[in-house]
Amino acid sequence: WNTPVREYTWNGVSWDALNITAGNRYIWPIDIAQGRNDGVYRIYAPDWYQYYLHEYSWNGSGYDEVNVAAPQPLVKAVVGPGRNDGMHRVYAAGKFGHIHEYSFEAGNWQRIDIHPMAPLRSRYGLCFGRTRSDGAERLYSVAQGGDIREHSWHDSVWVDSVIDAISGATVDITVGRGRNDDTARVYVTTANGLVFEFTNSSPYTGVVSGVEKHYRIPLSIQPNPFTTQSSIAYCLPSSGRIRLSIHNGLGMEVSCLVDEFQQSGTHTVLCNATDRYGLRLPCGVYFCRLLINDVESVEKIIRVN
Repeated sequence: WNTPVREYTWNGVSWDALNITAGNRYIWPIDIAQGRNDGVYRIYAPDWYQYYLHEYSWNGSGYDEVNVAAPQPLVKAVVGPGRNDGMHRVYAAGKFGHIHEYSFEAGNWQRIDIHPMAPLRSRYGLCFGRTRSDGAERLYSVAQGGDIREHSWHDSVWVDSVIDAISGATVDITVGRGRNDDTARVYVTTANGLVFEFTNSSPYTGVVSGVEKHYRIPLSIQPNPFTTQSSIAYCLPSSGRIRLSIHNGLGMEVSCLVDEFQQSGTHTVLCNATDRYGLRLPCGVYFCRLLINDVESVEKIIRVN
């Protein structure tokens, strides 16, 4: 409350503290992820009083702040593949019970309301998970003194259903394998000390299809180091939307080679020594990043004279 967003870095002996913002923020639980799908991790912070979703990006020496407007005070922010299309979006729940989806498109943030007709109760809990046998990611939320909901993307609209309407103030929600039996379940905590477990009648119990997060797709880069051009080859175990990009040593994307849906199998892409504007890249160490279905593979690529 009325304090800065703060970053702590372990220096080998103690923790160094850095104030990311001035001391006038009312920030609730944050998330750190690639909300813009450009290979750069950013901090997403919901603000209780200023009606903003704050985005903080590291520029090499400090943090840049972008304020994304919200129609209500925000309580929780998470980033995830809500539409199961290989793209990350930012999801924020608020004091008045609504849930918003933010997509970064054409250089701007676009907002739609997933759950605009909620009762006037704060939605404190928000998380992603796979709890049904189809293996699709869904969004789960809880309202203070209200209900537990599941939010799913169907064709072109968001739909939600009530998992349960329990009494008491629901505080937080998560999805996981609490019984260690490979079955993903929903877990909810409440202000009166109770913890609830919910299991779908046809639960997600393992790999159904697609690529799991622990799977790493090898990238073959030849030649490497390279001077003017290099060939990047990879084999996709399943179809999906991919993004193949080149990043500098600070993690900033300098060139996007592929951003499209691709079929499973082997693919080869040429990498020229130019950035997104067609300018020659300086010699040095870069990183080639492949993202598909929330799975990331990174390989070092070096340009020399």
